[in-house]
Amino acid sequence: MIEYFLHTGLHKTGTKFFQHKVFPNLSEDDFEYNPVKLSQYICDLMKAEDEDLDLVYTAIAKEKKILAAKGNRKILISREVMSGDLFSFYSGYKERYSRLHTAFPEATIICSLRYQVDWIVSCYRETVHEHNYQSIGQFLGLEKGDEKFVKANIKNLDWAGIVEHLLDLFGPSKVKFFFFEDFKRNKKAMVDKISKILAVNNIEITEDGDSIPNRGYSAFSINLSILRYDIFRLLRL
Repeated sequence: MIEYFLHTGLHKTGTKFFQHKVFPNLSEDDFEYNPVKLSQYICDLMKAEDEDLDLVYTAIAKEKKILAAKGNRKILISREVMSGDLFSFYSGYKERYSRLHTAFPEATIICSLRYQVDWIVSCYRETVHEHNYQSIGQFLGLEKGDEKFVKANIKNLDWAGIVEHLLDLFGPSKVKFFFFEDFKRNKKAMVDKISKILAVNNIEITEDGDSIPNRGYSAFSINLSILRYDIFRLLRL
């Protein structure tokens, strides 16, 4: 019997830390981490047009049979694409998670959340890193700005809806939520909690510096305290 674990992100919640410094250290005797074909089919599933869905579902089912033929193993897939596009603030999440459930109804979902205000600031910082030099108001579409830069609609941000939809689809016992703030406070404790979900002994952490990459933004000054306050006010409207 194959057990499936889908680590869906979200973006900006320490996902890269687990993808590069934790999950690759799982025992290859017990786990297959991000199997190439199945991971690609999941990407295809998230992006497929409606008329192509059956083809993708068929490809996923076929690949699952191939993996099952290898014997009892656990499959862990960690890809933020399963959550969607962070710069759209995950609009259309119901369709994406419903597709995921159709393909993997038996899966355990691992999802990490973050205080929305700080999450929005982090998304904005990412756009600046990608050379979208605009104000937070322009990024959120509240001020007129250069249309060539990426825009987000704060009305699409519905984390309560994401939580409710995942629970409705997979069931409370199959959805595990974590918080970025806890991860920042104690990475080892978070790794231990995820180890228990995967039913393995504490997973080794690659010791090449466990801090989250800190990118420079010298080309564009960002006053984080002001941004957080402005976004907090917007979320209360």
